[in-house]
Amino acid sequence: MRQNLFENLDISRFPRLHFKAGETILEAGAETDRLFFVLNGRVRDEVSGKSFAAGGVVLPLEFFGAVSYPITLRAKVACELVPIARENVREWLQSEAPLSWMLARSIAIETLELRRGRGQC
Repeated sequence: MRQNLFENLDISRFPRLHFKAGETILEAGAETDRLFFVLNGRVRDEVSGKSFAAGGVVLPLEFFGAVSYPITLRAKVACELVPIARENVREWLQSEAPLSWMLARSIAIETLELRRGRGQC
């Protein structure tokens, strides 16, 4: 669903970031002001070891529902990412389906709260 949600978003107008294997992409506590698409390579969550592969969205729940990213992210291998500013994501979602921004944020906030309640964050 994550990939399908952003299927029609034209990412060609956004910058691309390149990282070498092992390079830090985000430090824990970084503001969730950008959504990251992985164009190629793999990104790893330093806490759980979870990887985000090409075509994936990095930590979408945190982007939509949190103020900051809770974990450090590193390039597992050389990778290329597209960072999209929060306002651009919001404008795009609202143009596609007016309620989608609010729905995505609500679902993310509720899911993160449930995780916190279970001690998973």
